[in-house]
Parts: sequence; structure tokens; C-alpha cells
Amino acid sequence: MSGLKVNMVNTIGEGLGLCLRLPNFYAYLNADQNLDIVAHIKKSKNDNIEEILDIVNLKHRRKSKFSTYSLGMKQRLAIASAMIGDPDVYIFDEPTNGLDPEGIAEIRSIILRIASTGKTIFMASHILDEVEKVCSDVAIIKNGKLLATGTVGHILNDIPTIQVKATDMMALENALKNMEGLTDVRNLGDLIECGISPNMKPEEVNRRLQQQNIILGHLSVKKKRLEEEFLAITNNN
Repeated sequence: MSGLKVNMVNTIGEGLGLCLRLPNFYAYLNADQNLDIVAHIKKSKNDNIEEILDIVNLKHRRKSKFSTYSLGMKQRLAIASAMIGDPDVYIFDEPTNGLDPEGIAEIRSIILRIASTGKTIFMASHILDEVEKVCSDVAIIKNGKLLATGTVGHILNDIPTIQVKATDMMALENALKNMEGLTDVRNLGDLIECGISPNMKPEEVNRRLQQQNIILGHLSVKKKRLEEEFLAITNNN
């Protein structure tokens, strides 16, 4: 009965599709049979199971028993189960947990394909790189407390960071700390990192340093990652 109980959880609320962290179905049944059970529980009669299996890339394994599926295939069947009844809202709990890079990319592609049809997807995940690639909005929660919410771009502030290096690192660090338009100058040992204001270009930083006879051996620009922002927010709360 464990598979049936999980599938019943997947049907809570009309217009809602739920994909659990640990998908479970009847091990001795194939994809078609398991999805037929879900459709029966949801009282959904108009589902095109063949099309759903095609979307989650399981059409070629539809007659294989669930027990023969890899973790990624099991997760994709769970997404297919959530799609039964054509819900307007999906809730995915750690959909890429434990998957290899290929499996993660495949789940990401499926999620984006579903979202492109106008569906709303809520996704809980600790893989922040995936959140950054998939989500339009993000909420950061710690110990049940909401710390930040907004679009991914808003959370990240879209402020680029530059990393520079020169022969005289002490002179470089002092020059950067006294230069307008730069913030949070940090010496990382072999590199110095600092934030740069949106209206200031890296070329301008290089030009000003050259005026002080400081020749850069390295200059690169990177945008702050969601993981860095997440750690900064959670560590301060």
C-alpha cells in the first residue's frame, strides 16, 4: 500500500500537482499501470498518458517495471504523476536530489518545459545553482523564518564583482580601497576582490590604476552567485 499512499498524496487539492522528494510507486507495475492508478485516484479521464511520458522521456520504458528504473527515471515518473489532471500549480520537493549532472539537466529541462505552458511551479531545493537556473523568484527561509524574497535578480542585486592581481598587491589593495565606485575590497591572497558600481566599467578601474603606475596582471568580472548571497543572508540572521 505504500505506493498507493504516496500517489494519493500527489493528488491533494484540485489543480495541484505534487512531486515528492522520494518518489515511490508499485514496484511490480510499469509506468502505464502506475499512472493509470494515479488517474483513477484523481478521477481524471482525459489524460494523454503517452504524451506525458514523452515529455518526461519515459515513453520508451513505459512497459518496464518501476523496480527496474534508475533514480532519475523514478523522479521523472513522479513528475509525470504530478502532471495527471493537468494541474495549474505544481510543488516539487528537491526534484534533482541525488541525481548525476545528466539527470539534473534532464529534470531542469522538464521543469522549464512545464513552466513554459503557463503553469506555476514551487520548487524546494538546496541545490542553489539549479534554483538560479530555473526559478524566476526565490524565497530564502531559515528555521521557519522568511529572510528574503523577490526575483532572483533582486536577491542578487545584480552587482558585479571584479577580481584583480598585480605584482605589488599591497599597493593595489590600498589603491582600490581609496577608489570611488568600489565597495567591499577583500584580499583573497593571490587575488583582490571588490564590488563595482553599475555605472563604472572595469576598464575605468584599470585606467585609474595605470595612472598610479599599478599594472594589472589579471582582471576578471563575475556576478555574485545565489549561493554566495544565500550564505551572506543566512549567516547574518
